[in-house]
Amino acid sequence: MQIFERHNSILVVLYIIFLFPVAYIYMFILGVFGSSKKKRILKQAKEKVQFDKFVEQEKCNTKASSVYMCANFFQALYLFFY
Repeated sequence: MQIFERHNSILVVLYIIFLFPVAYIYMFILGVFGSSKKKRILKQAKEKVQFDKFVEQEKCNTKASSVYMCANFFQALYLFFY
């Protein structure tokens, strides 16, 4: 085999004996306990919706506070000059 000619044969054998089983066990654990692609996409969509709602709420709060400050300013001017 060409792989044994190009690389150290001991390392190739160790790779085949130890790393392949570890990789397969890792894939099995991910397959059993990992979240599916559909669940991950759904979770990301929910997080984005929450973030968008938070941003909209902050925009409304900022606008409301600026309108309130503006009204207070004009009210203070009115009281000052009259």
